Amino acid sequence: MPTRVVGEKLISMYIDVVEKTHHFLALPVFQQQLLRFWDRPTEAEDGWLALLFVIFFLGQEAHRAVSCVLIDLLPSVPRTEFLEVSQGFLHRTSLIAHPNLDIIRTLCLMVVAKQMVQMSCSAMDTSWCLTGLIVRIAMSMGLHSARVDDPRLGRAEQQMLNVLWKSIMYLNLPTTPLDQKPMRLLCKYTAETRYLLLRASEALRISHPTTGEARQAIMLDILFRWLLLSVHRPFAHDECAPLRYPLSYWTCLDCALAILVQQRDLWGAPPDSSPVSRSFARLFWPDFLVASLTLSLYLLRADWPLDPPPSSGYSGMPARATLQTPCDRAGISGN
Repeated sequence: MPTRVVGEKLISMYIDVVEKTHHFLALPVFQQQLLRFWDRPTEAEDGWLALLFVIFFLGQEAHRAVSCVLIDLLPSVPRTEFLEVSQGFLHRTSLIAHPNLDIIRTLCLMVVAKQMVQMSCSAMDTSWCLTGLIVRIAMSMGLHSARVDDPRLGRAEQQMLNVLWKSIMYLNLPTTPLDQKPMRLLCKYTAETRYLLLRASEALRISHPTTGEARQAIMLDILFRWLLLSVHRPFAHDECAPLRYPLSYWTCLDCALAILVQQRDLWGAPPDSSPVSRSFARLFWPDFLVASLTLSLYLLRADWPLDPPPSSGYSGMPARATLQTPCDRAGISGN
């Protein structure tokens, strides 16, 4: 168990990196519960303790991402100890028979932990069963409906539960393309999605968003780019994709480039926000990996074009210019 000072720092790091964009907690309520825990730790329930220790773990992981410039808060604690303790407390609860919000939040944060720890080549292939369980438990409690079965809930509580349900849907959405591939592609839906992404980016630049709002926009942009990439990738990998499936070919290239640009911007953030931005970027390492591999396939095929012909009417991200910028910075020839 960390000291109160260290525990508060870990929780603060979690809030800066994860909570400001994902909104799993009701922060005012959690802060009150935390104060009671520091005063009377033996009175805390197992479900809440499971939540607290997975938060410690995520805060520790976020801190490790910037440990090159900061002193390690817990040098003697094994990397997964907090996660194992959280799992132990979770096993002591009535997970299926009598679930509660603390249990749902703990499971959600364990999905985030799998993404941050890099347990597998793609976090999604090992998380779909867990996200499916979370959705079913949440539905059993009525979180998916407009009214929750508790007349004591006020408007603020209803709003909090609605936000939590949306966060659960965000975690579950990336797993859907794994078993629901479309039989055919409709150009209309892909074009509309790309248009919405471009309009959202323009609106964000004009509105001068806060740091939390900007990171939420990055999070959603990466999500929808990844979904487009997942849907179109089987068609884009065809040997004759530029001619047979031009929509999928250019969509995959555009989405891969856009995701990698987000990675470059997060890692190249200004010094005052760089530590948090780099920790935040670790949440998307599977997306960055898939985008890198996708782009590598395009670069390895000498006969695959990187810029669409003017007659195609496809106005995606200029691939050669986008790739040339980091090469110029590094002093590498683009030939």
